[in-house]
Amino acid sequence: MTDTAYETGPQPEAPELPDDTQVFEDYWGVDAKERWYLPDGKQWFEFTIMNEGQKAEYQKKTSKDLRVQGRTGDALVSVDPAGERHMLIKSSVTGWYLMQKNPKDGTWEQAPFSTKALDNWLTKAPPRIVEKLEFAIRMANPWLQQEMTLEQMREQRDQIEEMIRNKERDELGEERS
Repeated sequence: MTDTAYETGPQPEAPELPDDTQVFEDYWGVDAKERWYLPDGKQWFEFTIMNEGQKAEYQKKTSKDLRVQGRTGDALVSVDPAGERHMLIKSSVTGWYLMQKNPKDGTWEQAPFSTKALDNWLTKAPPRIVEKLEFAIRMANPWLQQEMTLEQMREQRDQIEEMIRNKERDELGEERS
């Protein structure tokens, strides 16, 4: 046995597959995208499911320093939930089909997507819609769910329960018509 064989161990033989067909799982990442539709069912946001590089970049941008006071031993961590929510959306959203009214004549036109337009939308958007988009991104990236606090999970549960109540009311209204 040579030193090389000892260091790396014996190499397994590749399995023989019929017709020279090789089937492998791709562990190099895939540009997986999802669309999240707004309540009107017509407009949507497209976002990526993060790969390891995107995850690392997001975590780097949202990491917080822990400061400990030497004399008192008190610990301080700054929390910015809005900043983290916006960073998650900016890191994930890659496109949209979003309409807006032309301020001059009131006609509807498609809003072109850009990072600046997304940033502008985030400052003007209804908070409930932004929260729902954030939730969709979190659900598509299971590692983000692990970072949610128990309180955030309870808020999500409450939102889902409210959505169920609203849907039940809507369906009851349709049956009465």
